[in-house]
Formats: sequence, structure tokens, C-alpha cells
Amino acid sequence: MATHLLVGNPTAQSGKNQERIDRALALMKDAGLATELLPTLPGGKTIAAVRDALDAGPFRTVIAMGGDGTFREVAAGLYESKRRDEVALGMLPTGTANDQGKSFGLQADEGALMRNVDVICAAHETRLDVGIYRAGGENGPADYFFDSCGWGLSARILAQRNKDRALVETLGPLKELYRDQAVYAGAFLTALALPGTIEGLTGRDLGPGWGTLFFGLAFLFIAAVRAWRGGGYGWQALYGSVLLLIGGSEIAKPDLAGIAWPIILVAVGLILLIRGSSRA
Repeated sequence: MATHLLVGNPTAQSGKNQERIDRALALMKDAGLATELLPTLPGGKTIAAVRDALDAGPFRTVIAMGGDGTFREVAAGLYESKRRDEVALGMLPTGTANDQGKSFGLQADEGALMRNVDVICAAHETRLDVGIYRAGGENGPADYFFDSCGWGLSARILAQRNKDRALVETLGPLKELYRDQAVYAGAFLTALALPGTIEGLTGRDLGPGWGTLFFGLAFLFIAAVRAWRGGGYGWQALYGSVLLLIGGSEIAKPDLAGIAWPIILVAVGLILLIRGSSRA
């Protein structure tokens, strides 16, 4: 009889995630953990599936295997279960950003799977706070978050990224050419229509510099995502900082911007030249 419920998406990454799931099941079997697989479902239906499985089954632990989205749905299913005080929540992160996993000191790379299974076997438990928000006011339907909750530019970017990902899944073999970084790029480019949107809603011109400023913020957002994933800040951080300085100078001192532009570009050129020479 299974004591652990593993929740994962075998079709993720063009089916490559099935190999990770098979390896995880094998590692847990070798560790003496009787484990049953529950595939994720589209459209948010994973939450109800996890809740129903925990209510009906003898599971002592439910394990989210995937990214932050999978963790949220599994954790929400556990929270809605009548056995939430009896069942522990574990995770085997394999996602891109892996915010939730990193908050517990867990990595998502291929080599980390065995260590993460060892963490589950150790069965050390701690409490995890649940955030509840209701769209449309206090009488709206409840939804949950376990890491962070955001709105504004960052939420707009991620929402557009998710729409782009759904579109990419319909492209067949072409989706292999459109990797996660391109999805992020498309998301922030879409979000940068924000100045025009604000102008259209308010009926007034924001003036010079705002478009450049939003470009800078978008590149800095991408740099932060790269760094969080362990890939360093990259050129996006430098490019974003330059655009932020230029946009800010245009907004604060339009006359100064005409002087600041050449100076900043020369400084960036020198930095790139020095970096290139040091690598040669």
C-alpha cells in the first residue's frame, strides 16, 4: 500500500519529464518508500485531484515534482483536504525559476534529485504559512499562495508569459525553437506597452523618458530571473541599468539627457572593451 503520493507532469518538456519521474520513483522505491504517481491535470484541476486522492487514500506524504506552479497546486490540494493535518508535503523541484525550492535549500538541476529524495526520506518537518486571496472582494472564491503574491508590472509579465507558453504548446515541433528565455523576452516586450496604455487611459502624454525607463525595468527583471536561476545577472543587468539611467535623466532633466546619453554610452563601451580584453 502506497504511503507517498508523487504529483508530476509526465508530458512536460516534450515528455522529457517522464524520465525524471521514473528516476524519482525508482529512487524512492530503493529507499523503501511505497509511492504512487498522480499525473497533473490542465486548467487547475490538479488541486481537486490531489484533495480527493488524499481524502480517499492512506498517504502520509504528498510530493510536488515540478516547478512553482505545480507546488502551488499540490499545496492547495493538501490545504483543501480534510487530512491536511495528517499529511506532510514534500517537493522534488524541476522547474525553471524554482523560487519555492530555493527557499528550502533545494536545487532543481538533474544532479540534485538524489539529494532531494534523501531529504524526503529524512522526513524532517516544519510549518508552511498559507496565503489566501480573494479576487473580487471578501466574498470572492478563495485562492492560495505559498511563496509570494504580486501585482502590477511583475504580475503582468508573468501572466503574459503563461499565455505565450500556452500558445507555444500548440506549435508542434516548432515549440522546441521557442525556449523559456524567449517566452520571458516576449512577455516583457508585451508588458512594455504599458506607457501607451497609461496614456490611453489617462488621456495625457507621459512625456519623454518613460518608455526607456520601462525597457530598463524589464531588462532588470529578466536579469533578476537569471540570477535567481543561478545563471548570473548577464548582460541584461548592464543594459537595463543603462536604460534606467537614460530614462530617469530624460524624465528628471530633459536638457541634461542630451549630455548624459553620450557619456553613458561611452562608459558602457569602455566597460565592454575592458571585459573583452580581460577574457582575451
